Amino acid sequence: MRCSLFAMLGLLLADAVGAQVIERLADIETGAGPQMSSFPAGFFNADSAALGDGRVLFPASHPESGRELWLSTGSSAVMVEDIEPGLPSSNPDRLVAFDGRVWFRASTADRGAELWVSDGSPSGTRLAVEFVAGMDSSFAEPLVVLSASQLLVAARDTIGDAIYVVTPGGVATRLASARYCALAGLPNRTAVAGSLVFFPASAGNGCEPFVSDGTVTGTFALGDLVSGSGNSNPQRFVAVGAQVFFTATTPATGRELWVSDGTAIGTRPVADFATGSTGADPTGLVEHNGRLLFIARDTTTARRLRSTDANVIDNIEPMAGFTTGNETVRFGTEVCFAGNDGSSGTELWCSDGSGGGTRRVRDLFAGSGSSSPTGFLAATTALGARLFYISTNSADSISRLAVSDGSVGGTFVLNPTGGFSSIFFAAVGGQALARHSDATGDTELWRSDGSALGTGRLTDIGSAPGSSMLSRIVPSASRQVGYFSAFQTTTGYELWRTDGSVAGTRAIIDLAPGAGNGVPVDGLASFNDPARSGVLGERLLFVGTDGSSGEEPWITDGSMLGTVRLAETLAGNNGLSTGPEHFAALGDSAYFLARTSTSTSFLKRVFRTDGTAAGTVELGIPADVTRFIGPWIAANGTLFIAGVRASDGEELWRINAAGDGLEPVTDLAAGTASTSLRGGIAVGEGVTGNLLLFAAAQQTRGVELFVSDGSAAGTLPLPDLAPGFNGSLSELLADPQANPRSRNTVRFGARVFYACDPDGQGRLEPCTSDGTAAGTGRLLDFEPGAVGSSPIEPVSDGARVWFIATQGGERAVHVTDGSIAGTASLNETRGITPESMALLPNGELVMSGNLILGASEFGRELFAGEPGAIRGFNLAASELSSNPGNVVRIGDFAVFRANTGAAGNEPHVYRPERIFAGGYE
Repeated sequence: MRCSLFAMLGLLLADAVGAQVIERLADIETGAGPQMSSFPAGFFNADSAALGDGRVLFPASHPESGRELWLSTGSSAVMVEDIEPGLPSSNPDRLVAFDGRVWFRASTADRGAELWVSDGSPSGTRLAVEFVAGMDSSFAEPLVVLSASQLLVAARDTIGDAIYVVTPGGVATRLASARYCALAGLPNRTAVAGSLVFFPASAGNGCEPFVSDGTVTGTFALGDLVSGSGNSNPQRFVAVGAQVFFTATTPATGRELWVSDGTAIGTRPVADFATGSTGADPTGLVEHNGRLLFIARDTTTARRLRSTDANVIDNIEPMAGFTTGNETVRFGTEVCFAGNDGSSGTELWCSDGSGGGTRRVRDLFAGSGSSSPTGFLAATTALGARLFYISTNSADSISRLAVSDGSVGGTFVLNPTGGFSSIFFAAVGGQALARHSDATGDTELWRSDGSALGTGRLTDIGSAPGSSMLSRIVPSASRQVGYFSAFQTTTGYELWRTDGSVAGTRAIIDLAPGAGNGVPVDGLASFNDPARSGVLGERLLFVGTDGSSGEEPWITDGSMLGTVRLAETLAGNNGLSTGPEHFAALGDSAYFLARTSTSTSFLKRVFRTDGTAAGTVELGIPADVTRFIGPWIAANGTLFIAGVRASDGEELWRINAAGDGLEPVTDLAAGTASTSLRGGIAVGEGVTGNLLLFAAAQQTRGVELFVSDGSAAGTLPLPDLAPGFNGSLSELLADPQANPRSRNTVRFGARVFYACDPDGQGRLEPCTSDGTAAGTGRLLDFEPGAVGSSPIEPVSDGARVWFIATQGGERAVHVTDGSIAGTASLNETRGITPESMALLPNGELVMSGNLILGASEFGRELFAGEPGAIRGFNLAASELSSNPGNVVRIGDFAVFRANTGAAGNEPHVYRPERIFAGGYE
């Protein structure tokens, strides 16, 4: 069962590669530490950041200027401009060459993140378009050059997310209301065929394929491949003649190959290679001699090279049983990739597109050993055309830089004695440029001309223990911003925010001036306890104290001036754990519970706020109500909560239609008996769900499921799966900000996935419900016998659910579409003991977990990748663990806390685009 795991581990990225995709957002609590690294980036292909004269612009960090724009000629590197002067960073990224200049996104304190342009000189580096005036950010992202006079740009304006076309003079025209939904750095995230550009976007119905000719009428979705709000997540767009190929996922077929001619009727799947919902997961898409070459599996065979014109499909097999890796690269007249003939391990192969013309270039590590080529870059150097790649010796697991001219003798390892774990990103000045970490961990800009003597560090741009003890991170409604609390010696525990970038990770305000704590420190309560914070759109509601008024309700928009106290619900400097709790948004308002008296008999009251002090009021409630018990549960356009009164005990209540009061739904347990709520989730049709599925206990039975449409007649018990007093579940927790091991349910389609105990014996198994009696019950018995599979951490893309569970005694990640046939284990995660998990918009899973390799321990580290291609990142040195935790999605990234040993427990970000180089997947 471990074979697939060890095959995967041959591709695990080492410490230096982890630096390519995982970035420490801030060393909040600093101290003496090792050599600083500049972490140069942005070289995603040979011309994406190149000026017309061969120079390359890229972002890098410097101890005196932060992360700014730099320029390299291939022989030296200099900073172009300190866009955000001093130590703060402008964090330039998303570099695209257009009109002889480089266009990119950069952030400043007075302008936010907007579109910039540079010709490589300080005077020629300026703000190009400000889509949103003032400090607010448009998060502008240049996508692709459509023509000599048109640059396609995604940005957020005052109306919302949009697609723009920008001229060389900086004139921007709005084409469509849509959110661009591909991660920067993903291979082939757009494709141009003739006058059309193809790209992924969402107009409110999930991420789907779009097309644009640069006009308003010519910009539209090519289809809703997954109906409703589900996502087909189109990726890897490649133009072949007038057609564009891409991959997309549907519930019926999984991820398969699609093709489009730029019309909705001409957008169709090429084939269902892996029959059913498993998906062929095509990768390595590349145009070759008027056809598409790609790598995909099918129902019965492993990954292999194929060719198609969208009608006829050819399997390119030099011999029976031949398998391939995931990447391809065009090199000369051939396409090269990693191949395995079953006897000589995984080595470099090249093909002219036919079985007879597919050859192994060299058996770099003789016999059954493998060199496992990855990270290809084809470059023209002073020595001629060369293919650079990373070769990992299966004998010692060390990654080294290799080069090939396409011949046996011209294929060799450049640095046989040292490890080289980086991916080459760009070719300039007859050399290949890369980001690489040396033996000290210093990550800088390196170069190679294809010879051993011509390979070395180009420049050292950049020349901390202590821990900020940061809390969990609370994302805003759009997930573009996250809030957390962190400690500094000079300010105590205070409020911070992050947008997933270094420049966007900063302290908001010193709420309690000096070393006092503006965030209550009883377990960092405002953040580590999900009941003590909430979001209202892009703003955070939280419990804070200014040092004089005690714990009170506050709100922040991420700025110092936008952080205000909403009310003083309890006068005086009240003590710890007396503040408000259970914040929940409903439309433009939010509701919370707060204490208004110190009397032990006077419990918390209900408040409503519109986000201003003047608009924060206490709601009147019936006189006979004893108390309300949170949390709130959102469903069917309102909020539900447990209310208690003498006449009918604890029962289900809801916010009334006017939004200015609460009303009882029904008395499920007649008389003074109670129906005690144990959490719930929306289920059924519509974006918000038209039913409430909730868990509750009654005197006659244990905790079971109930359903409600908000009316008395429509509130009913579902089947008593575990008859008697045991109950089939203990609670139904859907809050993604709760303790990861506590969350046990998630919505997908018109159903929910949850953990239940249908025998009432403490054996939790995966279960589903659509809110009906017939549609409620155990999905399957993963772990028959006395021990259950204990499913936790469910995450969903709308059509499927991934969850962590035990099967056959092994803890791993599993996936289901809600059917028995569509439920399977991700074998690549066997051997990892996964814990906290998040799902990114591009389909990647990010999780913390523990992995044991033979007699040595990889440690508790971060694992991430698309299902079927999970990678491990050894953030802490040797066998130490970085203990990542609180993994949450912020925008297109995952943010988490980790202790690398150099700077204590600090915020980090996983950026999927960093693992990709141009032309490789």
